[in-house]
Amino acid sequence: MQYEASIERISRKCLLRFDRIDRLHECVRKLNLSLSLL
Repeated sequence: MQYEASIERISRKCLLRFDRIDRLHECVRKLNLSLSLL
């Protein structure tokens, strides 16, 4: 539950900032990293 909330928070932050496609890729990498740490 707590993990889901943090993932949601990260993805929301990413969506707010993904004005450039490379930034979106960077966010996806961060999300994948977060998921692998769980």
